[in-house]
Amino acid sequence: MKRLIILVVSVAVLASGAVLVLYGHSASGSAKPAMSVRIVSTRPTTITSNHALVTFGLNATGIVLDAARIGQPNVAGHGHFQLYVDKIPADAYTKQDLQHTWLASLASTSVSLNLPPMFIGGPGKHTILVALAKNDGVLYKVPAASVTITANS
Repeated sequence: MKRLIILVVSVAVLASGAVLVLYGHSASGSAKPAMSVRIVSTRPTTITSNHALVTFGLNATGIVLDAARIGQPNVAGHGHFQLYVDKIPADAYTKQDLQHTWLASLASTSVSLNLPPMFIGGPGKHTILVALAKNDGVLYKVPAASVTITANS
C-alpha cells in the first residue's frame, strides 16, 4: 500500500511539472523571456556617397538596454546593441572586438548612421548585423539580426 501511495504521488508531481513546462512556468517563478534582437525598419536600403545616412529601428527582448554602462563591468541581463558590417568577428563572443567590422555600440532603438560606400567596404551589397552585447562589449550568444543594404558609387 505504501508503494502505491508513493507511486501515485510521484506521478502527480511529474504530471504537474510537465504542465508547468508546457505553459512556460517554473516552480521558482515566471521564466525570463529569451533574449532576441530584431531590425524593425531600415531607411533607405540603397546608399551613395552623397546620400549615406541610414536610419535603423531596432527591437530587443529579454535585455535591459543600458547606455550608462556601455564599457563598464557587466550587470546580468543588461547591455546594448553592436552593429557590424558583413560579418561578426568570431572572437566577439569571448572578448570585445571593435577593430574589424564593428560600426557602432548603442542602447537606443532608433539610430541613424552615416555609411558612405567606401566606409563599409565599397560599392555592392553589404549586410548590416545587429548583435546584443554585454556592458563590457562581449556579445551575448544570441542570434544577430541582419539587413542587406546596397551601396552605389
